[in-house]
Amino acid sequence: MSASPASRRRKGFRFAHLILMLVLLAGLIGAAMPWIRRQGPAARQAEALNNLRQLGTALFEFDREYGTFPDDDTAVDVRENTGSPLIFSGTYSNDYFRQLMACGLTNEEVYWCKTSFSPKRPDSQIDAPTHSRSEARALAAGEVGFSYVRGYSSSGIPGWVVVAAASDKARADWTFDPNTFGGKALVLKLDGSVAALTIDPATKFVLTGGAGRYIQTIGARVPWGYDPVMVAPLPAIPPR
Repeated sequence: MSASPASRRRKGFRFAHLILMLVLLAGLIGAAMPWIRRQGPAARQAEALNNLRQLGTALFEFDREYGTFPDDDTAVDVRENTGSPLIFSGTYSNDYFRQLMACGLTNEEVYWCKTSFSPKRPDSQIDAPTHSRSEARALAAGEVGFSYVRGYSSSGIPGWVVVAAASDKARADWTFDPNTFGGKALVLKLDGSVAALTIDPATKFVLTGGAGRYIQTIGARVPWGYDPVMVAPLPAIPPR
């Protein structure tokens, strides 16, 4: 038996009402999208700055124990003291950060921030490698977003940068990606402070101190007084 005219009108009204609600919802989402897009970099920046503070705490605790921040020499001491089979030195910041992990900072998310080369959160698997670095699950490729400046201790000049993000295409050339954190490079300094510094979009360098001085400058005009050694993260996505 076919539906009555009144029943068809009620169904038509409900359908029209549903369509209207969907149109209104789409309009609200469309109006909110610019705000949502602006909040993306801000939310990523806030999380990364919080992780930088935790890394700073761990680095200073490590320095009190070993007399310096993680380097190739402390790798030997950490292995002897902890018995950990993790890889503690090498080409990437992942390697040196594992020294902090062996000393107690085992939460992988502290070492991570969302970048083009570390898009997914760590998996919290911290198994040691069985044969090679490629098999390591502790701070594996893409699970670290921060670059590390090797060779410092807490006795350095307070304004020196020891951890930074986000390196452009996971490179260790002191250029930074202006798209990750809304035009900012996030840094941890030797005084324990964290800062968001403006990236020059033309050069991808970050100016600090006097005119013409960048935190990535090397050679005669380096702000540190000597050439710092940056090690970048091992990317999950090969840089292009």
